[in-house]
Amino acid sequence: MMSEENKYCSRCGKLISTPEGDYFSHIKILYCDECRKEVEREQTRQRVAELKKRKKKKDQFRDEELEQLRVLTEQLKEEVELLRESNQAMREENGLLRSQNQSLKEENGLLKEENRLLRIRMQQLTTEINTSGTITQIRRRMK
Repeated sequence: MMSEENKYCSRCGKLISTPEGDYFSHIKILYCDECRKEVEREQTRQRVAELKKRKKKKDQFRDEELEQLRVLTEQLKEEVELLRESNQAMREENGLLRSQNQSLKEENGLLKEENRLLRIRMQQLTTEINTSGTITQIRRRMK
């Protein structure tokens, strides 16, 4: 099926094809040689402009993400520093608690020894009471 019409340039109106030629090239052609070059340049400029626009948007997004990551990194650094300081304070407190614990263990040992001696003395006094008889006599002996 052949188109019976002549084809004219869509841009300048110049005759570009007649129906006697190849049908597919006849229906495909839209511009004369001069206009085709200009249209290709315009389309290339438009594609490049769109590419630059997409690249700019992509770069802006990347820069925003980068800035957010920088802020997050700074926050995390501060948090790490606080944790280190807290850890150091806890270590110091742990050292003090261990020292206090050691002192308490020593004091406990002394109290146990004192308690042991007091029990021995109490047993001695109980034995004396049982053997001697009266409290008044025991008091006199203690002095």
